Amino acid sequence: MTREEAERLVGQVLAASDETALQRLIEEHAAGMGPLFFELLEARASEPLLLDVARRHLALTGGAALSHLDLAMRLLEAHVQGRLAEAVEELRPALDEDAVDTLIKAAEAGITRRADLGLGRRMLDVARAALESGGHDRLRPTLALEECNYFLLTDDTAAAEACLRGVLDGDAPITDPLLRHALAVNLGVVLLRQGRYADLVRHYTDLLPEIDDDRLRHSARSNLALAHGALGHTGTALTMFLELAEDCRRLGDEDQLATVHGNLALLHERLGLPEEEERHLRVCLDLALNPTGADRTRDWHSVATSCCNLHLFHLRRREFAKAAHWLTQYEKITRGTGVDPDGVTRGRLRLEFAIAHGDLPAALEIADSLVPRLPERVDEEVLAMLGSAGRVMLRAGRLDRAAELFERIVALCERSGHGDLLLSGLGYLGVVRLRTDKTAEAVALFARMTALDRQLRGHVDDPLHQFTFSSQHEALYEEVIGALIDGGDAGPLFDGLQAAKAFAIGHRHAAPAGFAELSAALPPGTAFLEYDHRAGRSVCVVAVHGAAEPVLVSLPLGERELVEAAARFDRCLVWARSLLAGDPFDWLEPVARGLLHPVIERLGTDVRHLVIAPAGGATRLPFHILPLAGGGRVIDRFAVSYAPSATVWLAAAARARRPASFALAAGGKRDDGEGLRRGFTDEGEAVRRLLRSAGCRELAAAIGTGDTCAALLDHLEADILHVAAHGLFDPARPAASGLSLSADGEDRFVSLEALAHRQTAAELVFLSGCDTGRVAPLRNQEALGLVSVLLSQRVTAAALSFWPILGEGAVAPDIVAAFYHGWLLEGLSKAEALRQAMLRHRDRPLYEWAGYGLFGFAAEVPRNDVFPL
Repeated sequence: MTREEAERLVGQVLAASDETALQRLIEEHAAGMGPLFFELLEARASEPLLLDVARRHLALTGGAALSHLDLAMRLLEAHVQGRLAEAVEELRPALDEDAVDTLIKAAEAGITRRADLGLGRRMLDVARAALESGGHDRLRPTLALEECNYFLLTDDTAAAEACLRGVLDGDAPITDPLLRHALAVNLGVVLLRQGRYADLVRHYTDLLPEIDDDRLRHSARSNLALAHGALGHTGTALTMFLELAEDCRRLGDEDQLATVHGNLALLHERLGLPEEEERHLRVCLDLALNPTGADRTRDWHSVATSCCNLHLFHLRRREFAKAAHWLTQYEKITRGTGVDPDGVTRGRLRLEFAIAHGDLPAALEIADSLVPRLPERVDEEVLAMLGSAGRVMLRAGRLDRAAELFERIVALCERSGHGDLLLSGLGYLGVVRLRTDKTAEAVALFARMTALDRQLRGHVDDPLHQFTFSSQHEALYEEVIGALIDGGDAGPLFDGLQAAKAFAIGHRHAAPAGFAELSAALPPGTAFLEYDHRAGRSVCVVAVHGAAEPVLVSLPLGERELVEAAARFDRCLVWARSLLAGDPFDWLEPVARGLLHPVIERLGTDVRHLVIAPAGGATRLPFHILPLAGGGRVIDRFAVSYAPSATVWLAAAARARRPASFALAAGGKRDDGEGLRRGFTDEGEAVRRLLRSAGCRELAAAIGTGDTCAALLDHLEADILHVAAHGLFDPARPAASGLSLSADGEDRFVSLEALAHRQTAAELVFLSGCDTGRVAPLRNQEALGLVSVLLSQRVTAAALSFWPILGEGAVAPDIVAAFYHGWLLEGLSKAEALRQAMLRHRDRPLYEWAGYGLFGFAAEVPRNDVFPL
């Protein structure tokens, strides 16, 4: 019987008007009613009808294997009636090992097809009762494997791990190596689902050399690559997936090959490469639609999954016509094949499409229709559907209904362990509480959300991956911060910003800062300005020493205007060198009016130091050169330093200390001109003399033709690291930015990615080179550059450049020397020392002297030691 014939017969069975018609159908087609027919019937029929058809078919065909199936039907019926133990005892003579094996296979068939997990659970109960009754211990590992599969499908990873460890660590040896390896591979899946990525890497690293079966090896390698990806080892994961794809093609393992391409699509989504993401999604679809090999049939579940993923891909890109096409394809496939039998995914896709399209009435109609009919099972699709429906209710102002849905999500996720979905549920429920004036409850929910976010990030051990992690929750944080801004209470908003803005940089070494902690730590005369730009609104939360509450300032500069200003600033850097006679940044006055002037108006006259925590496009702007309302520039009135967030600033402040040692690397590239090489040498010699005069011990100094790479990388324990070298910034690939150093007489480039995997806790890192302070914007208002890496590594402060520092004849060496003299010998704070050093050249064109900025903790802190930090 072909698939088309089987599908037609299933339709006739479902449409049978009475028992006589049903019996006639079965008698006419009994010979062809094989596994394919029953698979399709199980996907579409109710449990009583499925049992009735199977029983009638058994009566007509007979046979030993079918007698076992008859036993299964009788035991399943007894289980439904609540008398399973009695039936097992009655049928014990017939429950030999072959019969129990048949029961396990029947459970496997139901679980694998996901048609009715309730039926699969009951079949497992029947199989276990029969196994225990007859003492068929040899089958325990096989049953444990199927029980694990069931628990994974129902997201009960704790139960899955318990049943696997019960047989893997049990006293009875598993003599079948294939079965033992299958159980061990499944344990890796459990670890993956639990987010225990490092444990999984260790487990599979030990296991893989033992596995001989190609399919099991492919599965383990795929999971291992996923774990590396989750840990942020993106290059490793990409290499492993590409090698696995080649092996799957060579061995004809199309099922695993499709899985690999699906994972490659996810990886390229994280990397921000949509063309590659779409290509891999289309390969998945092609493999599912056009299987090769005589024993393979079209996998409609995989076809539907590919259509679903392509729909979501185009929806994220707001390509609505293409998204609608793939949604239509998904609906056609699922309605004709029995995939997605309860329509949960189909409904969620329709709902998300309506939300993205801005059709709120349609979204409400879909949500009201589908939510009451959602199945009781707990899986990601059901939870995602509840979340989509909750957001619709929130937008429609039906807050009571939204609260019910998000409360349900939180309760289900707490039970099932879905961390990411629990994070969203807590955040959105907090938004609902805030909009119903239950501020205390909202704040408590946001605190739980923040704690969970930190816990989830704790699994990520690759430093660069920390800076892309927040993008997964961009929409959530936009909703949360928007609600906090609407609430107008600056205190909760400050707390929310510490969880949302630049959080990746701050989380690895410090819990989110509290306002009271920040207020107490700020020195007198210092103001902390925490910016945020979301949902078309810009705000600044202002803190000063001893304040009981922060001040919330709404800003007239919108997010779009800010992004355009940042892009224009980047473009100006290309041609600013040729305009040194004038001011290449004279267009920044409107930016200052919208971004800074309303804040300065709220400050007291005693404020002399601004700590700027920018966000979004503002992370690329040098605030210290912005014009003031009364004339002059910010630097004329204020010392300015920068920090990603209050959390990062406080963590850096706690590390501040008097420097006792230094390492110095100053040198250019082999093909530099004489004047450029002399500039690097002069700066290096001047810094060396000043640091020695200040009593700092020299750990290494490579100046001119020395090994500057070793001077830096081999002495990262130094309190001061000074590098005068060429810098390179790549806005398209910020991880490839870095410094041009030398080793063994050859040029050696040290990338940001390489620096991220080294550790330093210097009091100051001064990178005196081109573009060392520039950053590339990421999603969720984060940014990635050398400053991100340094401040995440326990560096107290970093002096970096906002633009290319000029070569021959530049004033940079004089500014650097004056900075160290003011800081180490005159007793100025770092921020004031840099301000005064740059203002020494105030009569020169702006581009020549204003390019440096201080990041991290650069303020003066009262302490017993007279030496200022």
